[in-house]
Amino acid sequence: MEVVPSEEELKRQGLLPDDIEDIHAKRVERAYQSMYNNALKDAGATHEEYRGFNTLVFLVFVGPTLLGILIGGFANMDMAHSFLMVWVHEAGHGFWCMVGTRVFCAFMGLGNELLFCVVPAVICMRDKRMYYAAGIFLMWAGLSLSYAGDYMATAQEPIGTSFAGMLTGRRNDMSVTNHDWSIVFRGLGIISWTPQISFATKTVGLVLAISFAASALIFFFPTWGGYEPKNFSDIMGPGALAACAFFIVHGDPMAQVILAFIFGIPAIGVINAFLQKKPIKTDERSRTRGHSSHARGGRHRR
Repeated sequence: MEVVPSEEELKRQGLLPDDIEDIHAKRVERAYQSMYNNALKDAGATHEEYRGFNTLVFLVFVGPTLLGILIGGFANMDMAHSFLMVWVHEAGHGFWCMVGTRVFCAFMGLGNELLFCVVPAVICMRDKRMYYAAGIFLMWAGLSLSYAGDYMATAQEPIGTSFAGMLTGRRNDMSVTNHDWSIVFRGLGIISWTPQISFATKTVGLVLAISFAASALIFFFPTWGGYEPKNFSDIMGPGALAACAFFIVHGDPMAQVILAFIFGIPAIGVINAFLQKKPIKTDERSRTRGHSSHARGGRHRR
């Protein structure tokens, strides 16, 4: 079996060119350059994928929401949401009624909406490059809670038209037998708590919806440009502070203002830390350079 001599043996026998080390160095440099270029190409492709996903989520969920606001004001913020979620809501009743009790069946209208929004949000939170999309999914979860809060408010004395009534033309057919939250609250024995539960649900929903809608607008262009937040609160915080200001100007209940402020506390810390970083003034820089030059000159004279 033939033995291949090592590089040291060939060098001792004078069988290697004198510039062998330069040849090796050039080969290593070319290999490194190739790997670096491939890494840049892969990183660019990955960035485009995430940017495309975030943009798609913005166009599908935030765009129609903003259009509803432009057409009918904030009272119609959930116009697009209601159009889509009515099918998710009713599908929840249709599916979950097969596997649970009547109370569970009634609850899973909202439950299915939250699954539709929260599950993608949790998946997106696994990568900071998708925190932006996660916030948008939670915005729609907030809209679901806001609508549910209004719906809950009529649980004690049901009014309005059910989905089946709209399809069949039977107006004002809502009763304790087909009102979701009347069924749930009566089944759980908490019907007397209807006002408090509906208010809390609507408050949390509105704060989430408006906070993440504001965040979607604030961070759209930074995210498009490659911004990657360190924490999810970096996305939510500024939007929550904007929502807090909106609630104050709009004259909304203090509970919404306080909750939005609490959600925005992480952003206050970031803003304060930024303001604490004072740049060195021009005269201070001049004195620093002068002191350094004097020290160098003294060492030179010695």
